Parts: sequence; structure tokens; C-alpha cells
Amino acid sequence: MGFTPNEGLLMRTRSGDIDPGLLTWLQWQEGWTPEDTDRVLNCESGWRGLSGGIDNPRNHWESLNKQV
Repeated sequence: MGFTPNEGLLMRTRSGDIDPGLLTWLQWQEGWTPEDTDRVLNCESGWRGLSGGIDNPRNHWESLNKQV
């Protein structure tokens, strides 16, 4: 593990490795505070961010199967 749990692969709610420049871009362009950035990278990213709110891959696949 790196300095924080965000290092490595994406997880249920964590982003995984990202470009370091993204952090300053989000703060400048979106007006995010460091607290906003930390919350999004640790709690609203990963599977949750990619799937639109479902943070468990199994639940994501089940919801896709119901739509087919």
C-alpha cells in the first residue's frame, strides 16, 4: 500500500491511482476544497462512481441482468 489507501487499483468507493494533476485541476476548475477532493476520492469514486451509485460489483451485474 502507498501513502493512502487510494493507491493501486480502484475499489468499491476509492478511485485508485489517478494523475496527480487532477487534484489541482479539480480544485481550480470545480472550486473544490481539499476536503471535497478527499471525500470524492475516498467515498464517491471506484465502482460507486463508475456505476452511478452502486458500490458493489455483484449488485451492479445483477441490476444489468434485470434490464436485459
